[in-house]
Amino acid sequence: MKNFKLGNGFCLQGFSLAAVVGAVLMASGSDIRAQEWTRFRGPNGTGIAAAGTSIPAVWTPETIQWKIPLEGGSHSSPVLWGDHLFVSRTDEDGSVQVLVCVDAVNGRVQWERPFRSQSYRIHQYNSLASPTPAVTSDRVFFTWGNPDGIQLAALDHSGKLLWTRDLGTFSSQHGYANSPIVEGNRVIIAKDHLGESFLAAYHVDTGEEIWKLERRAGDHTAYSTPCLFEPENGKPYLIFNSSSHGITGIDPETGNVLWEKGGLFDKRSVSSPVFSKNLIFGSCGSGGGGNYVVAISVPDADAPEESPELVYRFRRSAPYVPTPVVNGDRAVFLSDQGIVSLIDLKTGDTVYSERTNERFFGSPVLVGEYLFAASTDGDMVVFKAGDEFEIVAVNSLGSGTHSTPAVANNRMYVRTGTHLYCIGE
Repeated sequence: MKNFKLGNGFCLQGFSLAAVVGAVLMASGSDIRAQEWTRFRGPNGTGIAAAGTSIPAVWTPETIQWKIPLEGGSHSSPVLWGDHLFVSRTDEDGSVQVLVCVDAVNGRVQWERPFRSQSYRIHQYNSLASPTPAVTSDRVFFTWGNPDGIQLAALDHSGKLLWTRDLGTFSSQHGYANSPIVEGNRVIIAKDHLGESFLAAYHVDTGEEIWKLERRAGDHTAYSTPCLFEPENGKPYLIFNSSSHGITGIDPETGNVLWEKGGLFDKRSVSSPVFSKNLIFGSCGSGGGGNYVVAISVPDADAPEESPELVYRFRRSAPYVPTPVVNGDRAVFLSDQGIVSLIDLKTGDTVYSERTNERFFGSPVLVGEYLFAASTDGDMVVFKAGDEFEIVAVNSLGSGTHSTPAVANNRMYVRTGTHLYCIGE
């Protein structure tokens, strides 16, 4: 077996994270439309549905548009373009990784594309198919790990394999779970782990390497999914989180480091970066606790190479796996243990902090006036988005999930340990 170290611990889908307020921030040339759900946590990783989207808070048999079985108990989240809904899964024995295309309207499976794989030792909370695919108008990108190395594949919407890339071995106690994103003509992926680490961009059409940025191997593997920050003045840049480098701004065209704030994290960075107009957030944690969220200032557009300043840390009931949601001048932090905290972004003060009776590994999503969060026990908990804590509904999914919902065209697509749901009026 090559350098693919697996053992105690877990890697969970739901990392991931980045959320912003208002309209989706897009760089010119990006193949993303606001009504699509193209990557982990939706357009640019915001976790926020398009304006005007409506999902019922209370679910009845009439609101379940369709429900289909999914094998494998995998943790990856669905993504969608038009009527094409994509989700990955694995067989129970891990001998094959499968990318599945489902008709988003009626739930019929359009095709399944298997890839040979191998099982390996994972924690009880992990799955063998944790990375979420990324999709454009004519491509879908799918990554998975096995003991011989990490694979990245590109397919068209009919299921035809276009190219594959071997990303090399992966060393971690928690296995592989990094999700790709697409920016312009580049599919971008992070490989911050215990061995030879890098960030890289590959051409969406050919898989040819466009740039590769070598990174320091760290004491903790990072599973954070990057996002694109678009300053008021200046070029958009990518944000990456890791324990080795802290929070880093990267030029998406060249891979050059624009700025970096190191020394922020002393534990594993699992959730994804989130940001508001003036602040960028990242977090770290462990299964044993000690989780915290940091807020750093946004570098000035005229001097992005200057390191941002640490503004504050949030430690009380901070999330480890779930990515927060930013909503106006507030942020919602949902901890793994089910504590919901509403934070004043300007001060870092807690508006409220309330305990639920659930645990969460998937990240919450904001749809209109409601926050939806799927629990490990199989409940979709619906919160009111406001300064007063209020649980509006608790809808049973019948099976637990570590996945994050996808939302598009007034439909919510929820993946559980056994099924894929479509919810809507």
